[in-house]
Amino acid sequence: MKRFRILSLIITVLLILTFSFTFFACDKDAEIKDEYFENDMLFKISDDTEIVGLPFGLVADLFDKEESYFTFTSDGKVHGQLKTIDNLVESALGLLDLFGYDINELTAGLADIDIDEAVIQPYVVDMFPGFTLDHVEESFNLMKKSLGLSLIGIDFESEIIKGIERTHRVPSDIIDQLPSNFSFGIAFDQTYHLETLTDSEGNTFKAVYVGDIVAHNENTEPFVVFTQSEKKGKKILTLDVEFIMIHLVLEEKL
Repeated sequence: MKRFRILSLIITVLLILTFSFTFFACDKDAEIKDEYFENDMLFKISDDTEIVGLPFGLVADLFDKEESYFTFTSDGKVHGQLKTIDNLVESALGLLDLFGYDINELTAGLADIDIDEAVIQPYVVDMFPGFTLDHVEESFNLMKKSLGLSLIGIDFESEIIKGIERTHRVPSDIIDQLPSNFSFGIAFDQTYHLETLTDSEGNTFKAVYVGDIVAHNENTEPFVVFTQSEKKGKKILTLDVEFIMIHLVLEEKL
């Protein structure tokens, strides 16, 4: 049961990352005068962030704080990334042990899960036609070209990736195959603009719309909309997407 819960969580988080960028779009020909932040802004990911109900603070020590951030430039560009620490494997094993999980039990069933059948075909292919585990690097390049989404620190020529291409499965001994200094991350680059909105009580507030075509189309609403507030002199950006249980909180880094 523990193994099933952890594997379900892993798949859910992967889907969150995929869905979070599904609605991003870019229109280089748009001639709309947008409002941006007056100065370049740097934000850190707050421990108040929650993913599938779990506080980010529980696993915050597994991420490199200097390499995990969001930047919003004064000319309308947004870059975000989340990168793990270099000794991820050792630290993650220690965290799992602290919570009473046996890594061997958790990974034992990985080779029994066909990723293509469980994730790629029912979810990913519809969003990214042509995505295939037979060619992992080329498939992820589709995401980079269409959404600005990319992976950090993944060796697409490694035996692990080549094995996944052959079998569509993650090896049960993947922990033993990973180098001791293994780390990885996910990043994206997109556009944004600021909007002034009014709530049901007539109060106005600023919101950050990510994307372009979707954000500017009066018939649609952008999937990624940060609400802006202030706390102790710092800007706070908050994103809530209830149906995939994500509460992302960014705190201005002065």
